[in-house]
Amino acid sequence: MSAVKKKTMDGGPIGKSETACFTNGTVLPADYGALLAAVKERVHTAQYAALKLVNKELVGMYWDIGRMIVERQTDSAHGAAIAVRLAEDLRAAFPGIAGFSRRNVFYMREFFLLYCGLPKVQPMVALIGWTHNLIILQRCKDPLEREFYIRMTSKFGWTKNVLIHQIDNQSYEKTLLWQTNFDKALSRCNVRVFKWLRNYQFIINFYQTDR
Repeated sequence: MSAVKKKTMDGGPIGKSETACFTNGTVLPADYGALLAAVKERVHTAQYAALKLVNKELVGMYWDIGRMIVERQTDSAHGAAIAVRLAEDLRAAFPGIAGFSRRNVFYMREFFLLYCGLPKVQPMVALIGWTHNLIILQRCKDPLEREFYIRMTSKFGWTKNVLIHQIDNQSYEKTLLWQTNFDKALSRCNVRVFKWLRNYQFIINFYQTDR
């Protein structure tokens, strides 16, 4: 599409009731720019929704592959052998699809083993990207710590770099310490009334990182 001229055909500025003239001679309403902006926003919204759906399906697929490997292995040695051979065969069967490296297939198995006994956490892992899940899997050893970062990533939409920063900054440990001190200070009061204040710590950390 040709660029919109900033003047009308007689050389004057475009008014609200006037039309916009394109270099190819096409004349459109002056509010065409607003229409274009609204359509672009709708496209972006659809793209984001589609991306979330694709991510959910991708994480679900990796979960199922990990489950199938675990269900068919008889011991750890067989599990490793299955993962290695499966990675080779999947790359041969789907040469145009990334994600079937030997390391990633091993991660699928480990991913399933980590969360298969945690029904409360299972639905949440599909709400964040596979890369985010791998960061948490690799860097967090405690189940509650993993759940904390999964929840925070989903809630605040943390990017990969922000998530890494939060883990390196020991946000989970600092939140536990803050909560412990807070509960002790209010030991003679109704602590439940003040529990909601803990969310402020999450928000403060998020905005400090975002800047």
